[in-house]
Amino acid sequence: MVNLNENRLKQLLGNINQNPQMKDQYESKWHSVVHFLHNNVGYKIAKVAKAGSQAKHTESRNSDLDIIFSTSPNQNVNNVLNTIQDKAKKNYGKEL
Repeated sequence: MVNLNENRLKQLLGNINQNPQMKDQYESKWHSVVHFLHNNVGYKIAKVAKAGSQAKHTESRNSDLDIIFSTSPNQNVNNVLNTIQDKAKKNYGKEL
């Protein structure tokens, strides 16, 4: 029986689940989203972080891009999300 700690398991999963092309594609999308949030939505974005399987290094070929971000505490969540959706549709031609 092999006993793996959490970090070693994440490392092994990363080697199995991601080939270099997938990793480059994910990183490109990640940087595009971060740039979009900081420069296009009209709100001060305090922090953007990876979430979901990518953050836990348990992603697979079919994993999506999950993010979490924060704005100043006095912002209305619905207004922020609606603004982001509108700007994303204008910039990328897609709805979120």
